[in-house]
Amino acid sequence: MLGSLWHDIRLMNALSVICSTVALVLFSLATLVWLTHRPVFVFKHIELEGQFEHINRAAIREHALPVLQGNFFTMNLAKARQAFENVPWVRKATVRRMWPNRLRVSLVEHEVLGYWGENRLVSRLGEVFSANVAEAESQSIGKLPILHGPKGSQSQVVERYFLLNDQLSQLNLQVLELRLSDRFAWTAVLDNGLRVEFGVDRSERPMQEQLALFLKSYPVVMAQMMKKLAVFDLRYPSGFALAANSR
Repeated sequence: MLGSLWHDIRLMNALSVICSTVALVLFSLATLVWLTHRPVFVFKHIELEGQFEHINRAAIREHALPVLQGNFFTMNLAKARQAFENVPWVRKATVRRMWPNRLRVSLVEHEVLGYWGENRLVSRLGEVFSANVAEAESQSIGKLPILHGPKGSQSQVVERYFLLNDQLSQLNLQVLELRLSDRFAWTAVLDNGLRVEFGVDRSERPMQEQLALFLKSYPVVMAQMMKKLAVFDLRYPSGFALAANSR
C-alpha cells in the first residue's frame, strides 16, 4: 500500500504543498521572532507627559524602570502602567508605544488634601496614598488638615470635610482635624482650637441641622464667654453643651 502512495501523483503534490507551507510558516515565525528581538526595538527613550509638582525622575528610575520588561513588540503595557502607578504621587498612568523604540507615559498626580491617619496622605478626590509627607508640607498652602476614619471611609470623610469648611467659612473658621470613629461619630477640631462634637449623623438631627445651630449660636456664645471655649457639643437632641478651657 505504501508503494502505491508513491505512484499517486496528486497525493504527492498535495503532501509537497503542505510540507512547503509548513516550512514557510516556520521560517516566517523564526524570522519574526528574530526581528522583534533586534536591538533597534529596545526602548531607548521614555517621554513623560503631564503637569506635576511632586513626581520626579529619580523616583521613576527607582520604582518603575527596574520593573519594565520587553521591547516595542513584547512589553506588557498593563504591567508597565502598573509600574508607573506604583511611583509615589502618581494617581494614574497611561503608557503608549511610539515607533520604533520610544515609550510615551502620561502621568496624573495626586492633589493632596491632607493627612490620613499618622503616616499616609489623602487626595482631594478621597484617595489614600503613600508618599513623602515632607514634600506635601513643603508645597502646601497653610497647615494640612488631619483626617481619620475606619477603613474604606476616606471618600465620606473628605466629602464631609468640604461640607464643614464651606459652612464654617461664614465665621472665618476652618477644620484642622476631622475624625470619624469606629462607631461613626464625628468630631472636628477647628483652627482656633475649638473641638466640635457632632456625634452620629442621625436622620432625626443630621449634621446640616447641627451646623445651622452652630453657625447661629457660636457668635453669641463667644460674645458672652469669659474663658476660652474648648468644646462645643452638638450631640444633644434639642440643644448643645459647652466646655471652657480650664486655664
